[in-house]
Amino acid sequence: MKVIVPDMAHESIDSLFEYLAIYSSRNAIQIIQKIYEYIYDLGDMPYLGKTFAELPDKHFRELLYKKIEMCLELFILFLKRLIQFLLFMFRVVNKILIVS
Repeated sequence: MKVIVPDMAHESIDSLFEYLAIYSSRNAIQIIQKIYEYIYDLGDMPYLGKTFAELPDKHFRELLYKKIEMCLELFILFLKRLIQFLLFMFRVVNKILIVS
């Protein structure tokens, strides 16, 4: 299955890279590479992730929907959550480093 990454998603990942690079360009590169690896792994494993219990259609997954129309929305949701998590983790790490 082919994974299509919309321009908006690339722009969000680029913004994340710019933010991460402020602290460490090496880590920013590694994280962005991992994000893209994870994204393109979805092409080989389209049923990766668990189904949503609250939805009757079991084609919905945490990361990908079999039909392209829904894939975009879930992919963007996944990226938003991933970016929020990464930003949170960097704030925590920065606080730990400042305190230490």
